[in-house]
Amino acid sequence: MEDRFPILIAGDDPVSRTLLEKTLTKAGHEVVSVKDGREALAFFSKRFFPIVFDGQLRFVVSHFSSL
Repeated sequence: MEDRFPILIAGDDPVSRTLLEKTLTKAGHEVVSVKDGREALAFFSKRFFPIVFDGQLRFVVSHFSSL
């Protein structure tokens, strides 16, 4: 079984954000896509996202431990 993670995408370019969101959703991940860092912080404060893509569509792996 493959690992699936919730992923948060924050970026001001709607085309890039939508393309990444569709690709990751098709791969089976739950994706939340927001337009800027302010919205990202609001979502991140309510729920943990182990993987976050920032405005430059670089990814950041949040700290978590795997069993």
